[in-house]
Amino acid sequence: MSTLENLFLSQLRTLFVCEAKPENKIDVPCPEVFSELLRLSTRHSVTPLIAESLSRHGFLTEEDVAESYRHISYRSFIKWQQQEIELQKVTALFETHYIHYMPLKGAVLRNFYPEAWMRTSCDIDILVQEEQLSAARKVLIEELGYREDNKTDHDVMLIAPNGVQLELHYDFSEKQVSTSDVWATAHHNEGSYRYEMSPEWFYLHHLAHMAKHFVLGGCGIRTFIDLWLMKKNMPYDEERLNEMLRQCELLLFAENMLALVSDWMAGKDLTDIQKQILEFVLTGGTYGVLDNRVAVSHSRKQNFLLYVFTRVFPNYKAMVYLYPILRKHRILMPFCQVHRWFHLLNRDKLKKAETELKNVQALDNDKLDDVSDLLAKLGI
Repeated sequence: MSTLENLFLSQLRTLFVCEAKPENKIDVPCPEVFSELLRLSTRHSVTPLIAESLSRHGFLTEEDVAESYRHISYRSFIKWQQQEIELQKVTALFETHYIHYMPLKGAVLRNFYPEAWMRTSCDIDILVQEEQLSAARKVLIEELGYREDNKTDHDVMLIAPNGVQLELHYDFSEKQVSTSDVWATAHHNEGSYRYEMSPEWFYLHHLAHMAKHFVLGGCGIRTFIDLWLMKKNMPYDEERLNEMLRQCELLLFAENMLALVSDWMAGKDLTDIQKQILEFVLTGGTYGVLDNRVAVSHSRKQNFLLYVFTRVFPNYKAMVYLYPILRKHRILMPFCQVHRWFHLLNRDKLKKAETELKNVQALDNDKLDDVSDLLAKLGI
């Protein structure tokens, strides 16, 4: 890894496991590294954490650099505050209308961070029971002024009047996670309609989400921080979780992720595969990059023409995410394919497709071999 990446990882680690003591201070090679570090931390949605760590170590002495970090941290704080206000309004509304709900992802994880606002999130994620989905949408639109933006086979995206995004889940895109089992094992807060996901299902959901994004080009370093904080603050039945992971064919992936966060935060020397994972993740950012995504897809196909064919004619599993109606009417698959082709016939979409094909052709065999080797080692 580069000097910048090592600094990035060490600053995150010392924020969570060390005090800002002189002996823990890291020598910075040059002032310009702060601007590069800012770009890297922004790609991974952890700028407030890096800003706090740099500040504790006395690194933010250049006023223009410090101002950039303060500006992004301030925006993160404001966004968190807006989300918290909306979350309180939404849950209070659900209580009034007897709608069972379960906060997910960042709404739970941010409570483990040094300050809740330091765990950034692009939206609010709440799970509701599918039979109550229509009622939940109705009261959000009619009483809180939300507007519906998009619907998939597992959630509905709604936008609050102040711009905050709410993902109202009724299923999971990570199909290894059974919605019915999640509700059946959840803890119910007495006197309330709020439920809390059991630790084992929370871990499974998090790891399945990591694996999904991993094969889309990267899951971001923040998911590793989340995982380490979960291990520290959320006890679980290891035998039960391992059995759930084994049934979902995620045990090997999970073992590698859990070992990596433990060794990284303990300051241990990392193994070759752990370095390989971090290199892949650090180049991808929070939501992955096209190069990584193409490398994953191409390494699985191992043939340029086959890769292109599968992009032009996606399989049922890929299409049903875009067209949920296919779950009930699979016979409509050809019509949905044609609709998708017409949807892609605009300048921006064609430009992206051209870029993707160029990236596929430009990939060298070493890159493909490395990615293929990594996927095999992780069992995904």
